[in-house]
Amino acid sequence: MASKSRSTRLAEALEGLDPIVVDVQQLYDEIESWKSGMEGTNLESTYKYEQLEQACEGLEEIVSELEDLKEKHTEIEFPGMF
Repeated sequence: MASKSRSTRLAEALEGLDPIVVDVQQLYDEIESWKSGMEGTNLESTYKYEQLEQACEGLEEIVSELEDLKEKHTEIEFPGMF
């Protein structure tokens, strides 16, 4: 039986990031919902609201970076045996 190519193995390994992306996205959704609940009130000018905004931005960045990382395998060209 032939083994998988290195490129295929790398792509499969990076697919392991999918559950992590889902978890981080769920955290983002929770924080965004909390923040949205504060909108339209006098709570928008509080430190807590600012913290929620920063958390959302950070979580968005993490999701974006994980998605970018998943695509990196297409940029790697493994050398052949000969």
